[in-house]
Amino acid sequence: MAYTVPQFNLLVKRWTLPNTPNSGGANQSNIPAQLYIPSRMEGIEQLDGFTSTYYPPIIFRLPAGVVTFSRSHIFSGPSSPQIYYRVIFADRIHPGFPNQYDCFLTHQCDGNGDPPAVY
Repeated sequence: MAYTVPQFNLLVKRWTLPNTPNSGGANQSNIPAQLYIPSRMEGIEQLDGFTSTYYPPIIFRLPAGVVTFSRSHIFSGPSSPQIYYRVIFADRIHPGFPNQYDCFLTHQCDGNGDPPAVY
């Protein structure tokens, strides 16, 4: 049986609280990753009054085991201006199979790890 292995096409940085992007350098750099926003979320920001309280799920997929599971992580990708993502949930996907990876559900945050009201 063929397994589709995720393509980790980005290199990201990780901070672990209490260290934040605003307080110091990353705890880990050049982590291979894939950034994924579910396609059904496109256009959700058009709903009046909704974006001030709703944070769409933003998923970082990483090779299994390269980062410990923690809700204290902040990731950043290669963007300009810099955008930060705070982990709210983590789990291993397809454990024991050749296509296993670690999944970190995040929301956008500021350089202190706090979610903005509207981004």
